[in-house]
Amino acid sequence: MREIIRLFVILSFFGIVLVGAVGIFPSVSRGASFIPDGQSKPDSVSAQIKTIVFKEELSIGVAEGDEKYMFGSSVVFNVDDRGNIFALDWDIKQVKKYGPDGKYILTFGRAGQGPGEFRNPSGVRFKKDGTLYISENFGNKLIFFDGNGVYLSQTVLPANIFDIWISPAGTCLGNKQIAPQFVGQGPVENFIIIFDGRFQPILELHKESFVFPDHSLSPAQAHAEIASESLARPMAAAVMGEEGRIYFGCGDQYAIDAFTPEGKKLYTIVRDVEPIPYLKKDIDFLLKAYGESMMSMYKSEPLTKEYLRLIRFPKFKPFFRNLIPMEEGRLAVVVDVEGYQSTWLDIFDLGGRFLGRIKVPIPVMNMIFKKGKAYALHEDESGFMSIKRYSYEIK
Repeated sequence: MREIIRLFVILSFFGIVLVGAVGIFPSVSRGASFIPDGQSKPDSVSAQIKTIVFKEELSIGVAEGDEKYMFGSSVVFNVDDRGNIFALDWDIKQVKKYGPDGKYILTFGRAGQGPGEFRNPSGVRFKKDGTLYISENFGNKLIFFDGNGVYLSQTVLPANIFDIWISPAGTCLGNKQIAPQFVGQGPVENFIIIFDGRFQPILELHKESFVFPDHSLSPAQAHAEIASESLARPMAAAVMGEEGRIYFGCGDQYAIDAFTPEGKKLYTIVRDVEPIPYLKKDIDFLLKAYGESMMSMYKSEPLTKEYLRLIRFPKFKPFFRNLIPMEEGRLAVVVDVEGYQSTWLDIFDLGGRFLGRIKVPIPVMNMIFKKGKAYALHEDESGFMSIKRYSYEIK
C-alpha cells in the first residue's frame, strides 16, 4: 500500500505533467464575460491580443555531462527579481541556483528532517523582501533561505498544511489535508484555503475527498483505480500573483474567481465553451506517461501493461488545465496543451476582461512571467528536462 500512496502523491504533484500535458484541441468559444462580485450582468469585450512572440534566449540543462546542469524527473523552479533561477530537484531534495547568464552558482538544501532540510518539498517561492521559502508537503513546516541559499529559519505549520504562497499582505494561500491514521480507515479530504498570517482559515475555496482502493485489489487494479479517479475528478487550480491577488477555478466548468489577498471576491471570469472529448492521441500520450511512472516504480512490464489496460478515461477533458499569473495584472488560462509542442492560452486583463486566445509554440510547465521575460520548464519525449528563458512581445 506504500506504493499506492506514492503514486497518489506523484499524480497530485504532477497534475500538469501527467494529467495536464495531454494534447487537447481549442474549445469552441461563444463569448467571454466577467462578473464583478458575482452579481452584475456579464460585460463582454472584443479580443485585443492576437499573438505573443517568444524568442529563446537561454537554456539550462544537459542530458549528460556536468551534474550541476542535470535535473531529475521531478523539477520545479522560480526566478527572483534579479533574474537568478532557482531549480528545486525533487529527486535529490536540493535547490540549484543559476545566474541570469545561466551559469551554475551554488546548491543548497538536502534531504532530512533537520533545519534547512526537507523530505517532500513543494514549490520554490519568494516573499516580497526576496526571502526564498519552501513548504513541505505533509511535513508541517515552512523553510526560509536567503538569496545565497543560507538557511534563515523555519515555521512550524498546523498539521497537514502545505504548498504555501505568502502574499505581500502576510496572508497565505495553501492546501490542507485531513486523512485517517491508517490507509483504508476512511476518506482523505483535501482543501484549498486562504489563511491569515497565523494559518487560521479565512476562506475555503475548494474541498474534495478521495478514498483509497480496497485492500483486496491487486497492485495494478489499485493503481488503475487511483489514475481513473484522478482523471475523472475535476482539476482544481489556485495561484497567487506577485501582488497577492488569488485566482481559483475548477476544470469542470469555465469559471475563475479572483480574490484579494484577504479573501474578498473581486469578480468571476466566465466563458461559454463546449466540452471537448478525449481523442485517441490524447489517451495514448497519457498512457505513455502513466506507463513510464509505473515502470520506474515496479520494474515490471506485465504489471504495467495490466495497469494501463485497466485505466478508465472520462468522455470529456477539463475546460482548462492551469492558471498562470502574468505581468501588468494579466492572467493566462491554459486551455490546451498539445503534447510537448505548443499551448493554447486565454488571456485576461487585471479586471478579468478577455483579451484573446493565442497559440504559443512552447509548453507551459511551471511557466513564469517576470521582468519582461518568460520562463518555462521543458520535457522532451525522452524525459529530458531543461529550463528555458524567452524574451516575448505581445501583439
